[in-house]
Amino acid sequence: MIRPDRSVGTAMLLAAMVFPTVLTFAYFVLLAGHSAWLQQVVYAVGKTIQFTFPALVVALPGMRRPSSGFRIATMRVLSWRLKSGWLRVQAPMLAVGVGFGLLVLAAMFGLYHLMWRAVPAFADATEAIRGKIVGLGISELWTYVAVGVFYALCHSALEEYYWRWFVFGQLRNRLRWTFAVAVSSLAFMAHHVILLATYFGWSSPWTYAFSLSVAVGGAVWAWLYQRSGSLAAPWLSHLVVDAAIFLVGYDLARDLLG
Repeated sequence: MIRPDRSVGTAMLLAAMVFPTVLTFAYFVLLAGHSAWLQQVVYAVGKTIQFTFPALVVALPGMRRPSSGFRIATMRVLSWRLKSGWLRVQAPMLAVGVGFGLLVLAAMFGLYHLMWRAVPAFADATEAIRGKIVGLGISELWTYVAVGVFYALCHSALEEYYWRWFVFGQLRNRLRWTFAVAVSSLAFMAHHVILLATYFGWSSPWTYAFSLSVAVGGAVWAWLYQRSGSLAAPWLSHLVVDAAIFLVGYDLARDLLG
């Protein structure tokens, strides 16, 4: 089982659990209606801080010599993780992960084609999603595809490293792993509540139903990581789900993409 080098301070762990929600509120709510470049800059800076934070707090204790730079220490930690099994392949767990991702994909497509146009809340969400795509400056098909590929391939991997390896990994140093799964999954859900409320509204039951679905997904991915000791299965599962989201988004906004 691959664990962080050491237990980090409680304040650092709490900051890691809360920061994505604060960042999402900043660029998704506070900056809504502002220029696309400002939203993109805040997003890029915030995500850089988020995804370098775990490597920073794990690598710094290993910097024993004054001449050791952060970059070298971080690369050594990440290199050791990869060699130790971060992406170790276990066929049964990969099958479970991909199977769960495909199950979610089928549920999303079924909901979209059977209910989306029939429920008024979904009509409002469609306009909100289309407005957000325009607001982010995505007006070309190639741009949308590039963003989708980045999220499915790269962002999903970074989120698994952040939420499963670091947050869940640190929590299970403090709690029984079942409780660590629950807490890390609710923290993972938190920033999705803001995203979904932007589209469906804070009073819509769909906001909270879909948010709980996100928490369930986070719990399954934490379980996969706990069982396999590898990020490969949760990453591939997460990849399939993110790809499904962007496929639905494309159908909603295809006329906006030149």
